Amino acid sequence: MNINVYDPKWREDYAKKVFTADEAAKLIKSNDRIWMSAGNSAAPAVINGICNRYEELTGVYLISGLYLYPFKHLTDPKYKGHIRSASIELGPVERKIYPLGNSDQFTFQYEYNNWFVPNRMNPDVFISEVSEPDEHGWMSYGPLGAMCGYDIDRKSTRLN
Repeated sequence: MNINVYDPKWREDYAKKVFTADEAAKLIKSNDRIWMSAGNSAAPAVINGICNRYEELTGVYLISGLYLYPFKHLTDPKYKGHIRSASIELGPVERKIYPLGNSDQFTFQYEYNNWFVPNRMNPDVFISEVSEPDEHGWMSYGPLGAMCGYDIDRKSTRLN
């Protein structure tokens, strides 16, 4: 969420950028490349909202890692062609769903994390939990949202 914390009106800017999960899910378009924060920083309510719209979407690519939640699109073949996943962490969920054919798996040296994700995965939407802003407007991307979050936030072209 790009907010200029040095602007005295940052609170107004922040208020314009707060969405409910359903509102955020409705902003996703066909062929969007979405980066979702990994693991316990994922946004199940938003992803489930996107999954509920699968019939009107095609080519949505959801990039994350270390899934801790069994999202519908990972296990049900009806989502193929509509919502596909990529994971940069090969956890137990990724290993189980890979044979189902609706996910890609990437591994790379984490030293190149902040280059690889924004440039090779190239998301245009960033979905992450964030903390409430402090009195100066600073926020946290959460426990795992900081993994590439800063770079992806600046690279994504929508929902900032």
